[in-house]
Amino acid sequence: MKTEKESRVAVLFSGGLDCTTLALLAHSHIPPSESIDLLNVAFENTQSISNNHQTKRIQKDSEKSSADNHNSDTTFDVPDCQTGERLWRELSKLTPGRDWRFVRVDVRMAEYLEHKEKIIKLMRPNLTVMDLSIAAALYFAARGIAMDLERILTRNLGRDDWMMSWFCLEVRHPLLNRRVIDLLSGLPVHLKRDHGLGKGLGDNLLLRGLAHGLRLVESCRLPKRAIQFGAQSAKLDGNSKGQAG
Repeated sequence: MKTEKESRVAVLFSGGLDCTTLALLAHSHIPPSESIDLLNVAFENTQSISNNHQTKRIQKDSEKSSADNHNSDTTFDVPDCQTGERLWRELSKLTPGRDWRFVRVDVRMAEYLEHKEKIIKLMRPNLTVMDLSIAAALYFAARGIAMDLERILTRNLGRDDWMMSWFCLEVRHPLLNRRVIDLLSGLPVHLKRDHGLGKGLGDNLLLRGLAHGLRLVESCRLPKRAIQFGAQSAKLDGNSKGQAG
């Protein structure tokens, strides 16, 4: 049974242009009394752990330094977490009556290794390391909370759907709606991209324009970043090429 504290809607949220725009659009269609979950996936930053251990060895005789080091732990301080928290605050300012719940899905290396073989089995026949890094992020996001998703079994979306289906979920890709794709495909290129404006401005012009119109001032200027790099699941196996295993 659903409790009053549970959210009916959740957005896989990195603080990027796409997800922030979708979150704000979702806000306009959901009763203001309901909360919306923003799911933020982060994989353990092994480099940060190594640096913290080294710092602790150097400062082990200083109790204060040890306490300061603990407070500045950046184990899960990955790019998606940083932008996610910033844009969560921006959404909260734009919509003061909405309860935006920033849900951190932090995945430790040991936990990833425990589920790795299952993820590889689920994502077949996609078996590259890059596929694994993307599938892992979606797998743990789906495991963390139930979301309403629509099945799209084409291209790499099949891989994404298999990860979600394992948890009896379906995945929705609003920006890949057939009518949206047909409309965008028929527009001239100069309306969609301007190489002269540079990264973070000239790409995804229509989406950035929409975000700006929705007063997402910070989000509309952010460079696009793939989920496996923002959550740092791409670094779990050392490289992004070759076969997973």
